Amino acid sequence: MFTLHALYVGAALLGGLLLVAQIAMSVLGIGGDGDMDAGGAADAADAADADASFAGFSFRTVVAFVTFFGLGGWAGLDSGLGDWTSVGIGVLSGSLAFWIVGLILSQTHRLSSSGTVDIKNAVGQEARVYLLVPPERTSAGAVTVKIQGRSMQYKAITRGRELKTGALCKVVAVASSDTLEVESL
Repeated sequence: MFTLHALYVGAALLGGLLLVAQIAMSVLGIGGDGDMDAGGAADAADAADADASFAGFSFRTVVAFVTFFGLGGWAGLDSGLGDWTSVGIGVLSGSLAFWIVGLILSQTHRLSSSGTVDIKNAVGQEARVYLLVPPERTSAGAVTVKIQGRSMQYKAITRGRELKTGALCKVVAVASSDTLEVESL
């Protein structure tokens, strides 16, 4: 016979076991860094969506909901509250757990970084000439520029006069995937 008590205990046990398994797998480094979405695949678009808003329906958020739905409903039923009140408590506690875990996951995704420096972020930055930059785009020199917290060296060209080693300049454009266009300050 189906009872609410059995439903709550089952949900709490199933969710609790899955939660313990998730923690154990994380500690052991099994399962990767990403989280599965409702469709069963973790991809870059989901990670980007998590950056913009909320982690949504992931395996972890659903496990949190099931676990706390069971625990909250069980506690409500054992406290002598009515069936519908215990269901409401279960849904409320499960939803709160779902929301909190989703918020934690979205904040965790925000902390992650690809580590790839985007040369386009150099535009507008100050740079220091590392190797003489010949005048009027005759050939390339080199500059050092700070991008995304990293000091990077790139080939550099200029439309103006020669830029001597050690001179400060400003990045005005990206000429190619490894070359910046600079001008004197």
